[in-house]
Amino acid sequence: MKHSAENRGIKGFDGGDAVDPTLLLTEECDVLIPAALGGVINKDNADAIKAKYIIEAVNHPTDLEATRFGQRRAC
Repeated sequence: MKHSAENRGIKGFDGGDAVDPTLLLTEECDVLIPAALGGVINKDNADAIKAKYIIEAVNHPTDLEATRFGQRRAC
């Protein structure tokens, strides 16, 4: 928190590994909780998501085309 406050973000923090933000949603995980931007899960990336569960927290992060992809995938 101190680094983030002093540097206006976490860039340059040496206490962890950097992750390519374009690949963040496609990392293998049990639960993915997109909670910031609307439409972050979309028709271009929905099929690459490896999460077992997606919990939509705010701002409708999954667009209509991606929602349809998830419905087909669950069947």
